[in-house]
Amino acid sequence: MNEKMKSGTLYTNFEAYGGFVMRFVLTEAVNGAALKKALSEAVKRHPFMAWTVREENALFYYEENDMPMTVYHADMEHLPVLGGKETNFHLFSVSYNENEIYVSIWHGLTDGLGGTRFSETLLYYYFCTADEKEYEAEGVWKNDGTVYEGDTAEPYRAAFDVDPSYIAPKDEDSAFHLPEMDGELTPEDVFYEVRLPDNKFMAFVKENGISPSVGVALFMNHAICRLHPENRTAIKTAMPVDIRKAIGMPNTFKNATVDVAMYYDPAAMSKLSLSEQGQRMRKELKSKMDVENLKRLANASMGFLALGDKFDTYAERIGFYRNMPFPPADTYFLSYMGRLHTGEYGAKISSAHAHTIFRGAPVMNIFDCAGYFCIGMIVNERNDGFLDAFVDELNRHGLDATRSDGINYRLPYVAVRETLGLPAPEKQTTYLDMKRGMLKG
Repeated sequence: MNEKMKSGTLYTNFEAYGGFVMRFVLTEAVNGAALKKALSEAVKRHPFMAWTVREENALFYYEENDMPMTVYHADMEHLPVLGGKETNFHLFSVSYNENEIYVSIWHGLTDGLGGTRFSETLLYYYFCTADEKEYEAEGVWKNDGTVYEGDTAEPYRAAFDVDPSYIAPKDEDSAFHLPEMDGELTPEDVFYEVRLPDNKFMAFVKENGISPSVGVALFMNHAICRLHPENRTAIKTAMPVDIRKAIGMPNTFKNATVDVAMYYDPAAMSKLSLSEQGQRMRKELKSKMDVENLKRLANASMGFLALGDKFDTYAERIGFYRNMPFPPADTYFLSYMGRLHTGEYGAKISSAHAHTIFRGAPVMNIFDCAGYFCIGMIVNERNDGFLDAFVDELNRHGLDATRSDGINYRLPYVAVRETLGLPAPEKQTTYLDMKRGMLKG
């Protein structure tokens, strides 16, 4: 294999990027033996998940890794190091503890959709094995002979043609930064879960002609306005958008997302009804998700990544990107992961979450799972009212939202650079690094 990594190289350029974790909470204790067998079956369906990378003249290439893999008995604060000896140099791992399953992935290997597809396959074979039953599961990739064309296609193989007459929507020049996010993070900065019954939330979404992500953003914006009534700056919702269908590569496992943003003007929106506000947000988001705009943003991302190709050594490359400021997500970051595909066994999964890095602003990752919208939130606990204000806004409209206590976690360390003998980052975003304020500013 001599395939150059392109879309995934973003995660080799910045010290701040490490791994992310998919966490699945079951209604019963995990069967380790069944999980190990499920891992074997899932990798047969997604063999590219076993790939690793090599470096040559500051460029990265995919490489097959035939070394064995296993499951790990570990909790969320002690997940195995990715890309090193502990995982036989694999760039993902599967762990479990009590009634939870963790799928840890280096972001350079795949993105949220790729990780979700793999996890759906893993869960399918886990329950088939543990329950000794052949389940039906629509939408899950199985070892049934189905061919998914282009599952290893490179999204950034060449620039996309954009209609020259296309006029791109504009972004605001500035966005409101939550003052609660300033200063060093503390041990109290942890993960929280907000749960919404999906039947009630979807009824609200349909009644107001919006989408789930717009609905969540709408209530978050209301919470921010309540906490900061003095603010007159636009509230920005930064959102990753999957571009697979837009570029004609619906099946690729490789990174295929771009960031778009919605802006909420507190003064202008206050003059509109709740429904009108949501529809205005939906209209903006729809314009940002226009195929021509997504291709334009993908081209810009390709150009940014290509800047590093001019260097002869990795030390020069990482030095170049190190001098670029890490972009904050102001005002907050929202990622809608969609519905978790399952079968009858879905009743045995009580929640699903994605744990990602803290980006100097609240992070919200949303799964539709087990009859609930599971909103995972990484926020700063110094503002005791932030989470409660969001939940209260939801419940003022009869949506029966609940919130959890804080959940401690640590993102897995990624040892790709150490393994390849490259200059390792001075710091990497494990959870402990976050608490030391690594991403301050």
